Amino acid sequence: MDFEPEFDSRYRKPCAPCPMCKKHINHGELECYHCGYELTVYDIRLLKQYMRKQKYNGIWLALKVPPIAIILFTIYFLLFE
Repeated sequence: MDFEPEFDSRYRKPCAPCPMCKKHINHGELECYHCGYELTVYDIRLLKQYMRKQKYNGIWLALKVPPIAIILFTIYFLLFE
């Protein structure tokens, strides 16, 4: 029995913009399938850094938003009680 997970951001491949056409390409690609630009080692390194930065920005956002929302709701209910 084949197991195919439902689409979820956890299963999405990381991607980054092509240096030439700025359309997103998947991690591990050596050539942009939109414009045909062949990535150099330097380009691949920059794309990996971009993907890592985007991942950590998402993690920090997920850690900051819930506590801020809880604090705001608490203040709202304390003021209008």
